[in-house]
Amino acid sequence: MIQGVTEWGQPDWLRFENPITILVARSLDEVRPILRAVESATENGQWAVGFICYEAASAFDAAMETHGPSHLPLAWFALFDTFSPATALANTAAPSPSRHR
Repeated sequence: MIQGVTEWGQPDWLRFENPITILVARSLDEVRPILRAVESATENGQWAVGFICYEAASAFDAAMETHGPSHLPLAWFALFDTFSPATALANTAAPSPSRHR
């Protein structure tokens, strides 16, 4: 689930299930092609849910220096044909952060 905004500007939860495809970039040379694929898919009516890591910056400008690789892919997107409205878990408390000493 992700939180979106209705046409009236009110927050609304959206549920995305059963992706058509999942796109993953694990190297810098895969980042831009994945973003082009996401752009094409959304222009053709699909929905994209995903992220791009900070460490992908040098895929756009080689002068950008970032931290070393992380355990996450540089970019990850799931493509969907549709979504459904979802109700937020209104009375569910967020978990407390764990404290390490």
